[in-house]
Amino acid sequence: MRYKLTLQYDGTPFKGWQRQSYTPNTVQGNIESALSKVCNHAIEVHPSGRTDVGVHALGQVVHFDTQVDRDCNRIVSGCNHFLEPSIRVKTCELVVDDFHARYCAKYKTYQYKFCIGDYNPILQNRVLFLNQINIETIRQACSMIEGQHDFGSFCGSGGKYHTTVRNVHECVVYTDICVLTGLPIVTISITSKGFLYNMVRLIAGLIYRIGSGIVGLEVLEHALKVPSREHTSYIAPACALYLVEVGY
Repeated sequence: MRYKLTLQYDGTPFKGWQRQSYTPNTVQGNIESALSKVCNHAIEVHPSGRTDVGVHALGQVVHFDTQVDRDCNRIVSGCNHFLEPSIRVKTCELVVDDFHARYCAKYKTYQYKFCIGDYNPILQNRVLFLNQINIETIRQACSMIEGQHDFGSFCGSGGKYHTTVRNVHECVVYTDICVLTGLPIVTISITSKGFLYNMVRLIAGLIYRIGSGIVGLEVLEHALKVPSREHTSYIAPACALYLVEVGY
């Protein structure tokens, strides 16, 4: 039997998603440990994608196989009993045997969050703090990112791909006020079927520089036309990045 789980986690205390031999303190390691106790045998989970150290998730999806018949509600409650407080299983459902959390995904949505104002400990490891940013300029930058482009300028050095061309279905900006601090929050939301390594953080880094007036929109235009890390050397911190949704 194959099950699909939707997870939420605070990436701050973990050494990233992927299981590591040198530490049990990864999101995957914790999920597999909890599931293995619930199912009474070793479980391996397969995610929609791996998140880096410090990256959060509101809607990460994984699948796993087991011959043990378990009620979905029992899997959720059992996992959450054994999990660290920074991880929660939100939903569980039985799926067809050929479902794959990664290969069946139609799109993913990531969000990057900026906070306008002085540092506030309530939002530590949740946002990137900025003194000011030009929202209209950011909107223009986001509209330029939408569509099919060669995003080679926005691919981290650890990524190896047959092609760096990707189609961004949507790239939009939201503004809000944090109810806990009263500080303005600016969110960049990016949806695509596939992302390159560090693509969203590199886009967020350049948008930050454009919105802050450090560089102009022509730099983004050049980066989309000529794949080069010349103008995308700044990678925005992982702590403000969220995997929001995986669509199937």
